[in-house]
Amino acid sequence: MAPLNVIILSNEFVRPSSPTNYPFKKYQLSMLDQLMPSFFIPTILYYHHQFQTTSIAQLELISSRLRESLSQTLTMFYPFAGRLNRCDNSIDCNDMGVRYLEAKVDSMIMDVIECHETEMVDPLIPILMGNGEEEDEIFAIQVNYFNCGGIAIGTYPSFPSSSLFPPKKKHDYNPQSEDCKETLVTRRFVFDASKISSMRAKAKIDHDHPIPTRVEVVSTFIWKYATVDKPDKQYIAFQVVNLRSRMVPPLSEHAIGNLVVPAYAYCSYEDSKDLTVMERKVREGIRRIDDEYIRRIQGDEGYAVMMKNWTKVEDANIFRFSSWCRFPVYHVDFGMGKPVWASLGSYNNKNLAILLDSKCGEGIEAWVTMNEQDMARFQLAFVRANTSSST
Repeated sequence: MAPLNVIILSNEFVRPSSPTNYPFKKYQLSMLDQLMPSFFIPTILYYHHQFQTTSIAQLELISSRLRESLSQTLTMFYPFAGRLNRCDNSIDCNDMGVRYLEAKVDSMIMDVIECHETEMVDPLIPILMGNGEEEDEIFAIQVNYFNCGGIAIGTYPSFPSSSLFPPKKKHDYNPQSEDCKETLVTRRFVFDASKISSMRAKAKIDHDHPIPTRVEVVSTFIWKYATVDKPDKQYIAFQVVNLRSRMVPPLSEHAIGNLVVPAYAYCSYEDSKDLTVMERKVREGIRRIDDEYIRRIQGDEGYAVMMKNWTKVEDANIFRFSSWCRFPVYHVDFGMGKPVWASLGSYNNKNLAILLDSKCGEGIEAWVTMNEQDMARFQLAFVRANTSSST
């Protein structure tokens, strides 16, 4: 299919409906924010058309409702309407607003739903503005109107962390995202429910080890077949772990921020020959992130503990995972019903997989970013695995 023809109709800022009170004018970033690489994961939600054709009056009604809803929401989530102040490690909650774009797409929404290449949907995503040194936008939204009346809402967020993990006043670590010189590809791989059930059953080899979760088996499959190819390398899998439910007492699931830390799984080339061994290492790494560990990184030694983990990854072959499974993305209703699909856009971070539930809630859609050579090898392994399981 030819690239999407997307025409920007408007580009403005939507501000909070009420000004932010003085005590909340500055949102201090946490230690976890300081150690978190700065990159964005664009998300797109797709909605079927409500009308056979979309008139100007209907577009204006939808647009008005979305703007009003956004303005009211920003009053409660005021940091998103501010600007990131890199010099001060904070967000200036100055109510400058969220960039809001509207666009016309000269295609039908079914032309892009469930596509496998992020290249196709990237034009549906807004671009955040900022000089990268002082003040940057936090959030942007692009509302895309298709010829059939369907709507796709693309967001480009950066979520600031809470103050549970006090920031380090002086730190030398600069967690900038990798400036990758290779050509990277982001592609969607669908692990359906029956395939995942089969993978989990094969991994259950004895009663001493619990059956792995859906996320654990899918992550391990990607880890094994995406990067493990050099005998002289150590292999590390980063699995981003949500701290909210692991704290005692647990935090609200709606708490906003980088309330995550990476769990580490280490694997030698010899270990990589046994998928079950790799699955066990992934599971053990995730389970090490418990309340005791969280209290350590909240304490005075927290920064040193986190930095020690970061320094372990030098000269290793790394693959990163983040699971969005069980996030209620298919329940986001802007007055147009629930999404018919949710996708990601391209992100320039090598060896990264983000896992989303399929719409049925049982399968997993893995959005995987690698260089072209590794992607070709992994795609071949994926096809072989699916072919062998169906014969």
